[in-house]
Amino acid sequence: MHIPAIKFTPLTMDALKNKIVLLLTENSQDINALHNELQELEKSDGEEVYQKLLEIFLNKFFPSLTDCKQHWLNIVDHAEALRLELGRRVSPATAAADYFTFSHNGFKSPKLIELNDYEQMTRHTYQDCLTHLYNRRYFDHALDSEIHRAKRHGLEFSLLFIDLDKFKRINDTYGHSVGDLVLKTVSETILNLKRQEDLAARYGGEELVLILPQTSKEQSYTVAERLREKIEKTTLQHEDNSLSITMSGGIAHYPSDARKSHELIQLADEAVYRAKKNGRNQIVMYSIETANQ
Repeated sequence: MHIPAIKFTPLTMDALKNKIVLLLTENSQDINALHNELQELEKSDGEEVYQKLLEIFLNKFFPSLTDCKQHWLNIVDHAEALRLELGRRVSPATAAADYFTFSHNGFKSPKLIELNDYEQMTRHTYQDCLTHLYNRRYFDHALDSEIHRAKRHGLEFSLLFIDLDKFKRINDTYGHSVGDLVLKTVSETILNLKRQEDLAARYGGEELVLILPQTSKEQSYTVAERLREKIEKTTLQHEDNSLSITMSGGIAHYPSDARKSHELIQLADEAVYRAKKNGRNQIVMYSIETANQ
């Protein structure tokens, strides 16, 4: 029985592009780690992974999927040869540039674009324009990727779900411009306090999320408490009024609480609900006991 090749729509290919940008960002200096991640992505998205990767690197479309994959394998081998020759590791971008410039006869002067330039071009696809945190779309990909990584390497991580207290009242009393200022201020606090490996995103409205890699539930509680205390001490001035801000937070842990992304989000959200019900301005770690209270 002949199974026709899947025709990817622009939306599907755009989603694939965002997945690859995420992998490039996370593994911008480690070509072996990137190669392993791409192989895992190939299992779900096929060899189009390598086609889209080269399109990102070269701003050029390669029609042959087989050629694209072979080019990438050659780049990985070339990176190892450069490492032995130079005595240090080279980044994926460096290996690709050197491969297409000196080792592959098909390009006399490849127009290789830097990852930072590409991120600038595509920033609107994964960044929330108000808070400068990642957006919901990017967060969904990142959470799935973190689950995949944790499962493969036997790691743990925590998900912190944040809801700003009485945010609707702030909007209704002072206007949406003040509400936007509150969101910007809290987001800036999160960006300043989070670790480099943590990922912060705007989930929607006044709801914010933090993925905390290789962090136990107890460790994540310490992180969340530090953030809660910092936000509680923040005061905004609006005309003659001093505006205080507080947050309620809920924590769910992989793998002890859940192993799927939608379950982790649901449990962290339930913990936030418990924090609100208990009086707001506090952090609650999800547990079956608290869920049944």
